[in-house]
Amino acid sequence: MSKKNKPTNQKQMSFIKKARRAQIMECSIETIAEVGYAQASLGQIAKRAKISKGVISYHFANKEELLEQVAFEYYMAWKSYIAPRIEAQKSPKEMLRVHIESYLTFVDENCSIFSLL
Repeated sequence: MSKKNKPTNQKQMSFIKKARRAQIMECSIETIAEVGYAQASLGQIAKRAKISKGVISYHFANKEELLEQVAFEYYMAWKSYIAPRIEAQKSPKEMLRVHIESYLTFVDENCSIFSLL
């Protein structure tokens, strides 16, 4: 993971930078869902986001770095959704049941992101 994408750096970003990165990541997910990973380019993502390709390059070094950040954000959202539910259980059997149910619910609610991974 590049230094730019570490969570500690994100906390120091301005609201506008965070919003722009989120917009770019969402448009990346939509573009890949529509045309596939191999066919998705920074130019197509920029067009969908109605920004220049240079704006994407300002925030991300390349397509791989952008998608690494998308995967990281997905993982962090998944973890924060599932972990408290599992930790609230008392038995391993209940922990496993809740893990599976929570995972399936999370995937259902975030299917556009899941199709990327």
